[in-house]
Amino acid sequence: MLLIITIVLTAIALILLFTALETLLWWYTWQQQSPTIPTATQPWETALVFITGISNYTQESLDPEQIELINKISQVYAIDTIIAEPFPWKHFSNKTLIIFKLWNILYLKTLPFWVMSLHNFWQTVLILGFTNYYGKDIAHCLLNRIGLPKSTHSQLIFLSGSTGTGMALASLPYLKQYLPRCKLMIISYGGVFGLSPGLNDVDQFFHLLGNQDYWAKLAKIILLNRGNIPTAFTKAQAEKRLLIVSTGEHKHLDYLSDRYSQNQLKTNLQLTLETIFSLKIL
Repeated sequence: MLLIITIVLTAIALILLFTALETLLWWYTWQQQSPTIPTATQPWETALVFITGISNYTQESLDPEQIELINKISQVYAIDTIIAEPFPWKHFSNKTLIIFKLWNILYLKTLPFWVMSLHNFWQTVLILGFTNYYGKDIAHCLLNRIGLPKSTHSQLIFLSGSTGTGMALASLPYLKQYLPRCKLMIISYGGVFGLSPGLNDVDQFFHLLGNQDYWAKLAKIILLNRGNIPTAFTKAQAEKRLLIVSTGEHKHLDYLSDRYSQNQLKTNLQLTLETIFSLKIL
């Protein structure tokens, strides 16, 4: 019995170690491809950047429901630049992807949910434990993809979910340095984020929250984002820069799903879109 327990614990430790090293290599790879000075691209005035938790480091395109969300938003709002690609918004070489493809080789087509969860877990560790370094690299990566705005009356909107919200927040202090007059906004459907210093730099934060998203609610309690404890979160709330907006019956993984709500007679994606359109962000 002791031998079995030892084998199981060793296997768990090796999996944790491998996914941690995999995540660090992934970070190092795209960080090396992001110059510290933004390269010139097509100037923009209003930009929308989609960013979510990166569960598969070899993913080259967004999921169909994510693409539908962005397409619907682009039909309603006048946005001149949209980044609708998986972070880090660039393609790795086949040589670089070899280690990241190991899980795909073992599991053929799709990654198991527990591997995707571990990838998101280690990204959260980077966000919370290495905010200054990780956030700066995310900001440089974004600026080299999107370039600089063409006017002082510009607006950069992050549309985020999962740990993508924490990644967006981590980048804001550095984006503020390059884009001092640009309005920085985050629209987060669900999402888990902690006491990020980026909350001091966000101009407007809309946290869309389903009443059955218990994971996000639990994270909020654990990370002390409560009104009786002074934090960057409560400061942003008091200044009306952070608003929590109810979306209906969404669970943690349901915001973009086509699951039909019997009470509200619409799909979860429709409810999320209606909530976003009600914000009048532009």
